Amino acid sequence: MASKIAHKWLCTNFVPFYNDTKMYEKYRVDEPGQMGLSSGEYEIQDGFGWTNGIVLELLQLYNSTASLQNWNVTAPLCDKKLKELIILKNKKKKEK
Repeated sequence: MASKIAHKWLCTNFVPFYNDTKMYEKYRVDEPGQMGLSSGEYEIQDGFGWTNGIVLELLQLYNSTASLQNWNVTAPLCDKKLKELIILKNKKKKEK
């Protein structure tokens, strides 16, 4: 169950990152890849500390199974780009 939720969260973050080169503060859980709605207090932020941090942590935990094929979404070259991101992250980790 945790893996399924983690993969859904990774997909939800990766699709807009791939398409718009942005991470957002809020996302719609019912539509992976869609930016969430503002509560009216302020406009939705680009990039957000805990959002970005959770994505990096989940990539580390689930890097062997992270794949858009598992997420049932369509985005050109996303699976390849995701694998490149994971490889780069692991390479940097090994260099430390």
